[in-house]
Amino acid sequence: MAENRQAAIRKSLSNEPSWDVYRSFAAVLREGSLSGAARAPGMTQPSIARHIDALEQAIDGTLFVRT
Repeated sequence: MAENRQAAIRKSLSNEPSWDVYRSFAAVLREGSLSGAARAPGMTQPSIARHIDALEQAIDGTLFVRT
């Protein structure tokens, strides 16, 4: 139990996005759209969008222009 709590604390202190976020970013680049990126790994478009939002927050910048 204590190990889980420590892991949760370390994760909350770290602003580093998970590898899933980077994979989603790469999929958007490769496929050219959020919906295309979602089809490739079998995810949903809203999940990919949340990953991109998380990455943009981590870098404090904008990665894609939203239309």
